Amino acid sequence: MDRALVYTGALPQTVDILNTNKFMMQALAYGMRAILGTNTYVDGLVCLPTSPTPDLHVSVGVGSIYAQDLTDASAYGDLGVDNTTIYKQGILQSAQELTITPPSTSGFSQVYLVQAVLQDVDAGAQVLSYFNAATPSAPCSGPANAGTSNFTIRQVKCAVALKAGVPATTGTQVAPAPDVGFTALYAITVANGATQITSANIVTLASAPFISTKLPDVPAGVQSGKWLYGVDTAPGGPSLAAFATTATSSAVLTFTNVPSWVAPGMKVANQTNPASINGGQTVLSKTSTTVTISANVNATVNISDQIVFSNNAMVASVSPAPTALVPGMEVRIMANTINTGACTLNLNGLGAVTIVRANGLTPSLGDIAFAGVMGLVYDGAHWQIQNYQGTGGGGGTTTINNVNIPYGTDTSTSSNVITVTPSPAIASLSAGAAIIVKLANPITGPTTLQISGGSIIPVLSLAGQPLGFGAARIGEMLWMLYDGTNWQIVNQLLPLQQSLTIFVNSSIGNDNFDGSQPTISGTKGPLQKIQTAVNKAWSFPPSVFSIAIQLADGTYNEAVSTPSFPGPGIIINGNAANPANVLVTGANNAHTFAVNGPNQMTVQNLKGTTGTGNGPPSLFIAEGSGAQLITQNTISGFVQFSVHEAFGPCFVSVGSHTYAGNFSQALNAVFGGFVSLAQFAQFSASVALTCTAWAAAASGGSISVPGVGVPTYLNPGNVTGARWLASMNGTITTQGQGVNYFPGSIAGSQSTGGQYS
Repeated sequence: MDRALVYTGALPQTVDILNTNKFMMQALAYGMRAILGTNTYVDGLVCLPTSPTPDLHVSVGVGSIYAQDLTDASAYGDLGVDNTTIYKQGILQSAQELTITPPSTSGFSQVYLVQAVLQDVDAGAQVLSYFNAATPSAPCSGPANAGTSNFTIRQVKCAVALKAGVPATTGTQVAPAPDVGFTALYAITVANGATQITSANIVTLASAPFISTKLPDVPAGVQSGKWLYGVDTAPGGPSLAAFATTATSSAVLTFTNVPSWVAPGMKVANQTNPASINGGQTVLSKTSTTVTISANVNATVNISDQIVFSNNAMVASVSPAPTALVPGMEVRIMANTINTGACTLNLNGLGAVTIVRANGLTPSLGDIAFAGVMGLVYDGAHWQIQNYQGTGGGGGTTTINNVNIPYGTDTSTSSNVITVTPSPAIASLSAGAAIIVKLANPITGPTTLQISGGSIIPVLSLAGQPLGFGAARIGEMLWMLYDGTNWQIVNQLLPLQQSLTIFVNSSIGNDNFDGSQPTISGTKGPLQKIQTAVNKAWSFPPSVFSIAIQLADGTYNEAVSTPSFPGPGIIINGNAANPANVLVTGANNAHTFAVNGPNQMTVQNLKGTTGTGNGPPSLFIAEGSGAQLITQNTISGFVQFSVHEAFGPCFVSVGSHTYAGNFSQALNAVFGGFVSLAQFAQFSASVALTCTAWAAAASGGSISVPGVGVPTYLNPGNVTGARWLASMNGTITTQGQGVNYFPGSIAGSQSTGGQYS
């Protein structure tokens, strides 16, 4: 890694600082390349409908893009252009809203492509002081004392754009190709007359290069085998008991009921008496009780014979999706059928590949059993079976062990209470007993299991501890072993797989409920406190998926803060139409909403106040390295200190806000904190109010106004106090809006290195 050298007594040069920045970027580039390679990848950038009420907008969350790019395609200060290609990281620091316009023609639909690209963007333009050789004590204002500004920051950004496809008759619409240099992420389909975009309209493209697995998940992923496991989705089912009214030697088989999934073209076999149907006969037609096959049976089919129907074509997917089949690749697939002979597997759409036994022979009837998990290895031409689920011979001597773990679906209506009647039944319970259960409710705390009306027994985690919030979700399958006292989960539970909502209601909520729904039903219902919901959200590790905390109308007498260790991004949401209906009052000496690094919190659609402690408390604050706080459509009442504050090397994005009470500062950035006003935001002073300063930056803190979509102010004459204060190297950048941009009755001032531009 390169490092700049400087010497005592040597005159400082611009290249000393520029090279330090450049060398750091190059070191990061080669470090990322060593981990990710040189392909383009993206992280985060979750595309979601507007919440809580969807409309014709979507929001792309914060994230990043990693791609090969020129070091400096345009001059980097005095270092000039550098056309060396390195691996860069571009960042989207705040969520971006995109507008979808439905096609205007009736019966038409249209696909919009969400795409991303890595871009170098120069920003922070300001008039700099230049050395004046003629009068050193009077610096020049800009180059040659011309008063022109210079960019002061070169940012590497992740730019997100929307590209419209061509409207077409619904069902024939296609997605457009991404623009040159862009990477396609999502396809959003919208029909004529649509008024909202929901999750069903948004499809993540299979080609989108998301980083699906983070480093902490690798050991768990390897241990659980989840990257190798898939479920056969081809039509099929268990073997059918043939309850014929009479034995038959014809081509018509009679049953009590013919399964709905049986279809013409499927192969037919007799598992009880294979010799009776061994000519490769297929289904020609069916009724509710009869199946006609392509030829007469070879020998009598008896009333109790087990008849198998199969298309012998398995279809399954594993995640992350492989891009190609590679010799040595191993997968485990739960079959949805019993094979009748030769069969294939189409994995992740990579093509149907023949399945063979380890000796290369074609599988025999029953080698693959319904619901059996089959181990397969790709040898470059075939999938080789590692284990045999059924009773097939396949040639040679084979010892077949059938393991039939009792399975059942949870019938409980309450969270944390599992009730199941498994099949086969568990006659007696002893240490080592096993069961697999498909959950009907989320697990949000200590959980019990009751089998077939028997004893209620605690369920513990893989580590032998009581279960916590988010341990498992509806539809997840738990494999448990009985240790003589407790049931213990032995399969690895999944991390957060999709965005999650936790409901809170200060009136009817109870922190003993699970937070899974806004109404009460058994143990399901809203929590009472916002902080309880935040604590439960931190049961999950960091994730590309966010957790929304939905607040019902009411008053919440509490202060809310995130832990300081990494967790998921959270969105605290109130009432979009009437934000004043949701009031969070804070507590003395505590900030009302505080996000501690390195975490992200979005607060929207509510009103907040603070206590009157000696803290002094702020309403919205980001504290510590990496902390990010975003607010949108919010209202403030009385605030003891700052309405929005960035304290330390952190970031605060301020969206539209109404000021309805006194405060010390509306915006405050200190100790390297950065406060950015959102594009097109609107700020209103709805009552007469007083403040120390509307915008204050000190100790290296920065406040910035966007160059495009400059925010506007309503009723600025209601504000009494200084417009701005810049001190101790704090900077306030208004993109040339002038010294009277911020509301106030007293002119702004700068001191001890503070700058306003």
